[in-house]
Parts: sequence; C-alpha cells; structure tokens
Amino acid sequence: LLLLSRLMDAVLQLRQNQDEESAREGVVDAVKQVVSSAHETPTDLYVPGKVCYIFADGEGDYHSAMHDGTLPMLATIMPSTTLLVDHLATAYATAVGAVQPNAH
Repeated sequence: LLLLSRLMDAVLQLRQNQDEESAREGVVDAVKQVVSSAHETPTDLYVPGKVCYIFADGEGDYHSAMHDGTLPMLATIMPSTTLLVDHLATAYATAVGAVQPNAH
C-alpha cells in the first residue's frame, strides 16, 4: 500500500506540473522509480513478543508454530481468495481448536 501511495502521489504531481502527454511519458519512469525503491522500504508490520502462528496446509489440516514476531509471513499481507473468511471469528475458533491438543 505504501508503494501504491507513492506511485499515486508521483502521478498526481506529474498531472499537475505537466501537460497530459508529458505526464503519460513520466508515468513509466515513476513506476520504475517506485518499484526499484521497494527493496529499500522497511516493513511497518511487526508482531511483538512470542507468537503462535496457526496455518492451514491446504488439505484441511491446521498446524501451529511458536516463534517470535519476525516470521516473514507476519510481515506481509498475502492476498488470497479466502483472506477475509480466514480471519473471521469462526475460522479462528476452528483453527485454535484444531491445534490446541498439540499446544506446548
């Protein structure tokens, strides 16, 4: 979202400061600049403390892992077709219930 915001800001500046044709040409350079800066952008997502990461394996089984908040999958939001459904209260209850017997 941060990169998208930066790109939109760059495009708006181009539109305000240049005619439409010049702005279109500048968009390609703006995209290249924003994309190249992606690796320099630190993540703002960090879960402090000890985390119980619960995940589904795609075959209907849930698994868990205890770790600190530096797990890469906690630092990014991966879009998926089940993103919203996976984070409803019923999904949490199902996942916790499935891994609870394995809790340490």
